[in-house]
Formats: sequence, structure tokens, C-alpha cells
Amino acid sequence: MMTPSDGSFTTPWYRTAFGRSYLTVYRKRDEDDARRLGRFLSDIGWACRGLSVLDIGCGPGRHMRVLGDAGGDVFGIDLSPELLAEAGRRGLGGRMARADMRALPFRDGVFDLALSLFTTFGYFETDEEHASVLAETRRVLKSRGRLLIDTLNPGRLRLTLAPETRREVGSLTVFETRWIDEARNRILKRVEIVDRAKPETPPECWTESVRLWTSDALRGLAARTGFEVVRVAGGFDGRAFSAEESERLILLCEARG
Repeated sequence: MMTPSDGSFTTPWYRTAFGRSYLTVYRKRDEDDARRLGRFLSDIGWACRGLSVLDIGCGPGRHMRVLGDAGGDVFGIDLSPELLAEAGRRGLGGRMARADMRALPFRDGVFDLALSLFTTFGYFETDEEHASVLAETRRVLKSRGRLLIDTLNPGRLRLTLAPETRREVGSLTVFETRWIDEARNRILKRVEIVDRAKPETPPECWTESVRLWTSDALRGLAARTGFEVVRVAGGFDGRAFSAEESERLILLCEARG
């Protein structure tokens, strides 16, 4: 499989990757991690009961359902009509909007808590675009509202990255190729899906490209856009963040002013 050298694409990858095939190929992503998130929020005193909660990049709604069951008034936004339709089939209709996270369709100061989960922060090409996501999130949060950002830890990723994998999902063969563009601080993953039941059909392919954040870089961006970082965690089990050992980098922030 060929690997593009510059990571550039005519159409932004996030506009085409999250379709029906994504739901099939990544169906193993169940609600277990959502339940871990709920326990983590409760343990740190951020339980969402009675709070208005925004899930930014909600996908098919697995986190929304768990947080709603815990008493949160949860809304979600996503750009993928396919993932939003799946969330609707799961009973979350009316709680979601199709929107770009750089332009949130909500009034100022309406949410108590915003969540950016499962590495949904970092899709764009420039840090100014990422800053606009945080600025928009700050706008829709109440004063002293809270933000959780959950993303990859690049230090650990460099030690554990699997360059190539192959797996079977029903009649589909899924090839995944991963590499790090050090010059641009991005992790890229090319996905190629071959349907063995339809050998005449061309493979479906896309390449994901996500900004890698060090703790210092993400903290700095949060501070620049109106947030105070109150804690950095290395996982939803509550462990402290370690640049060498933690799989996740989780920032817990409060809106200033």
C-alpha cells in the first residue's frame, strides 16, 4: 500500500471518513469507555447530574446515552450525517445537531460542561483552527463552566505505534497503516477496506490525520482561549499523566471570567 508523503488531501478527511463503513469497521467501540468516563467524572467531582452537557464530535452517541442516564441534560454535535442518523436510531433524536465544531450552533453561556472525547480535538490543519474550536467552546460555556479534552499522548504513541495491521470484520478485510509526520506533529492512519463478498468493487480508502499535542502545547492553547487548566490526567482510571507511560492525555479545564 502506498503512503502519501505530505499528508495533504483535496477534501478534508473528516468530511468523508465517518460514514457507514466506519460504523461497521469500528463497531467494537462500545459503551464500556463511556461508562469509565462517567465514573471518572463522578470521582473528580464533575458528576453531570442536573448539568447541561455538550458532547463535541458525539458520533453515534455512546457517551451521550451514558451521561444522560447519569442525569445530564446532554446535547451532541457532529459533522457526519451517517453517525448522527445512527445516534437517532439509538433513541437520541432531537438531542443532536449537525455542525462544525469551529462554529457551534448555540447561544453564549448555555452549557455547564463540554466534552471533546476520543481524540476528536486535532482534526484541522492549523493551530488557529484548533484555537477557534476552543474559543467557540468557551463562548457556549457558562462562567466557570468546565471542559474535558481527551486525546492521544504522543510520547507513549511513539513507543507503541503499530505501523501496519490487518483484521477481518465479517466479509470485510481492513488494512490500517499508521505513521507519524514529525515535521507537522501529526499521526496519520490510512484505512483500506476490501469487501471479499464483492471482489468487483474497488476498495474503500481514506487517510486520517490528527494533530499530536504535548501537554505543554495543549495547556498553552487552552490558556490562550480563556481556560484555566485545573488537572492533567493520563486515563479515565484517574492516574496521573506521564509523558512516557500514559496512553491518553486528558486536560480538565475551567472557563475563566
